Amino acid sequence: MENKIKHLEFIQGIINRTANNSFLLKGWTVTLLTVLFVFVTREMIDLNFLCVLVAIFPIFIFWLLDSFFLQKERLYRDLYNEVRLKNEDQIDFSLDIEKFKENKQNDYKNILFSKTIWSFYILLMVTIILLALIAKFIF
Repeated sequence: MENKIKHLEFIQGIINRTANNSFLLKGWTVTLLTVLFVFVTREMIDLNFLCVLVAIFPIFIFWLLDSFFLQKERLYRDLYNEVRLKNEDQIDFSLDIEKFKENKQNDYKNILFSKTIWSFYILLMVTIILLALIAKFIF
């Protein structure tokens, strides 16, 4: 039983790191956008289309990275579930997750457009566009 517990701890550590990376990406996204808008409003720079693209581009990149980490987290959760059901004599300390990629739920495109991911990043993009339109008509 000791080997099984140790293997599950290894996998749980990976799951925790990927979840933490996802959380940090969301924090960096919000921080970056806040800094961009503080700079824009402080310097009274005209918010043209190029400024909006500059703000949306990092959001898109963070969206892709966040989806990557969520995919890895899901793959390792599947591995965790498999290992917890194994007998002690079947424990091999493998961290191979390739076979779980066949699961449709773990497909990168499905994760990219999952509710928890796309809603956060689309909301940020819509917010940027709305703020740019408001700034255009006010300033």
